[in-house]
Amino acid sequence: MNMDKHDPDSVTQVPEILTRIRDRLPELSGEERSLAEYIMLNVEAVPRLSLVQLAESAQVSPSAVIQ
Repeated sequence: MNMDKHDPDSVTQVPEILTRIRDRLPELSGEERSLAEYIMLNVEAVPRLSLVQLAESAQVSPSAVIQ
């Protein structure tokens, strides 16, 4: 998925991603839920973070990000 600001499709993709995450929240627990909530609150910053930075920012393990 291309989240480039110049990609016209990226404007419609972000709400879809947030909707999918929000819809799955009840199924998630622990680190998965923490990561999902962090992504929803920081959707614009997430694409610029490395896996390790995302894990640290969301206070989860890197393996939770990979899963």
